[in-house]
Amino acid sequence: MYSLLPQDIGQVLISVHRATANVDFLIDVWGKTSPVILTGGFSSDSARRVVDVEHKDKDIIIGFGRYFISNPDIVFRIKEGIELTPFNRQKFYNKGEEDGYITYKNSEAFDAVKEVEVVS
Repeated sequence: MYSLLPQDIGQVLISVHRATANVDFLIDVWGKTSPVILTGGFSSDSARRVVDVEHKDKDIIIGFGRYFISNPDIVFRIKEGIELTPFNRQKFYNKGEEDGYITYKNSEAFDAVKEVEVVS
């Protein structure tokens, strides 16, 4: 089951707690039999809260779109509580430009861990 929560307005993140209440009936029906994928306006903290606290007994997955583009190390950032890099819509799919879609940087913490793993 996939549900896009309608609270993402540009870079503004509206309370996900309020928005997930709109799909609680879906989570109740599907949350223990099949993964429920929720997307739309989640921050790192709100994603962790929904999965680990509000619906910890359910099979919930949080999907990221634009923030996935601007954070190539998004899984690491969420796990470590590192702030997400804001996305810039002007850099999405800008054919021929030097800066954009594939030039967003990893967090310094991710690069440091990566360095240690390569050296070890």
